[in-house]
Amino acid sequence: MTSVTGGYCTIAVNITDFSRFGKTPKAQWCQLPLIPFFKVLAFLFGIICTGASIHIYGEHVWDPLQIVTSWGTTPGGRCAAFLASTIWLLAQICCNISANSISFANDISTLFPRWFNIRRGVIFAAIVGAWGLVPWKTNSAAGSLLSFMSGHAIILGPFAGIMIADYWIIRRRSLDVASLYDPKGRYRYNKFGTNWRAFIIVFGVVGPLVPGLARAVSPSTVHIGIGLRHLYSISWLFGFFTALVSYFTLMKVFPANSTLNRRDEVLNGLNMIESDLEHQHGSKIVEEKVTGIPEGKK
Repeated sequence: MTSVTGGYCTIAVNITDFSRFGKTPKAQWCQLPLIPFFKVLAFLFGIICTGASIHIYGEHVWDPLQIVTSWGTTPGGRCAAFLASTIWLLAQICCNISANSISFANDISTLFPRWFNIRRGVIFAAIVGAWGLVPWKTNSAAGSLLSFMSGHAIILGPFAGIMIADYWIIRRRSLDVASLYDPKGRYRYNKFGTNWRAFIIVFGVVGPLVPGLARAVSPSTVHIGIGLRHLYSISWLFGFFTALVSYFTLMKVFPANSTLNRRDEVLNGLNMIESDLEHQHGSKIVEEKVTGIPEGKK
């Protein structure tokens, strides 16, 4: 379960890369029943095939590509192998283009906008992901694949916990959007542009999980206590909830007051547009009132 959760941690922390294109705020609700249903269906097929392989081939074969390879003895088997391989190839291309590469491209184009745009970021992700990370070694055995997937959880679990605590609990969904794009705005925190509270939480939560990850990667050379093994087995749950509670506590004890919006400070988007138009055209824009949008200070 931890390895599966680790795989979805990547989407959990950057879902806004995709949800921002939704036509309505409720556009994402369809994923709530569909994703668990299809994931359970895929897991069920995998369990059945792996369990049946011991009776057909005399050993447990977890890799579907190895199973398909054994179908090449008959014309019908080769046809089925071709169709199955084509579907898997299409699934990999669609998943990497629509999810993995786009998220990476958004991040790297934001960090280095002078050298990267979305297209260059996708190409760079393909090069690094296909060769730099040697994925054939990760997929060489079931244990290495599960260890790789679980490794996501120990880092991204705390990230998700901090993000939820900060946006939903501390700020109560109130953000100064304009300042998010201002390098010297209120969300700079300090001269280094970092929130030290989040750094402390991440390092403090990830630290106890590293020995478990090391043992998962090299069980023959790394020996740890049973407690650390059990802790690593629930790494995402531990990291997520510990980071959420710890970050909330630190922000209450050491609040970053300059980054917190009061309700009466929420910017009125209409007033900002009016001010910009007045500056450009040098004329007074007729004042309008929109229901549900708080009026700015006069």
